[in-house]
Amino acid sequence: EVGDRVDDLVPGDRVFGMSNRFCGGVLAEYALFDRGELEQAPECLSPVESAAVPLAALTALQALRDLGRLEPGQSLLINGASGGVGHFAVQIGRIMGAEVHAVCGPANAGFVTRLGAAQVHDYSAASPDAIDHGFDVVFDVFGDQDPRLLARQLGRDGVFVSTVPRGRTIGRELLARLGLGRHRLVLVRSRRDDLERLAAWIDCGELRPHIDRVYAPGDGADAQVLALVASEAVLLQGAEQLREGIGPEAAEACRGQL
Repeated sequence: EVGDRVDDLVPGDRVFGMSNRFCGGVLAEYALFDRGELEQAPECLSPVESAAVPLAALTALQALRDLGRLEPGQSLLINGASGGVGHFAVQIGRIMGAEVHAVCGPANAGFVTRLGAAQVHDYSAASPDAIDHGFDVVFDVFGDQDPRLLARQLGRDGVFVSTVPRGRTIGRELLARLGLGRHRLVLVRSRRDDLERLAAWIDCGELRPHIDRVYAPGDGADAQVLALVASEAVLLQGAEQLREGIGPEAAEACRGQL
């Protein structure tokens, strides 16, 4: 259903987006959204692929563009480049014209290279603070880096962006808002214009979601656990999409993948 003041969507339109409510509440058959939290889903994506885009891709976009102020020709380091947010960050960094350096495990080196990383750094061989290269932006998707240890790579003007809200990262974000630091914390919001931008990149073939696993609605807790402990692209699929997308047999098979 659509509200009385919504005149550009009709029941049956395929949309994508995310809720800006802090507690979520969308792991259900029906959910309520503001119009500004949704946009028409890219036509070239399946419902499953569309559902995998908003949270991760919006986080990457807003971290790099709004907080990192990434510009063409700049150098970008992404720690955790093969996961949900990270693999979008690699692609968006490339789209924005940056030289993208990716930190990931050796098993995913080929994957992030195909996404557009100019250089891949194996975290099992050396920590990011050992990389002999300067960066305009360091995007710590995984959230395990201390920006003080990356001072040499960041120089005077580099920006460090984290995804993990801890006491230190929150405090540094408050200082940065006062103009007293360059350590930022991305607080993602669903915005219609950003969703339109992502959809345009997807429709022209510049951006693509890569899904590691699909979970049935009843297995949402398992997916949440995996999202916390592994750097993988995880999809929580709604009941309607379950019926229309992968079907009950495939959904049952997915239950044994964790």
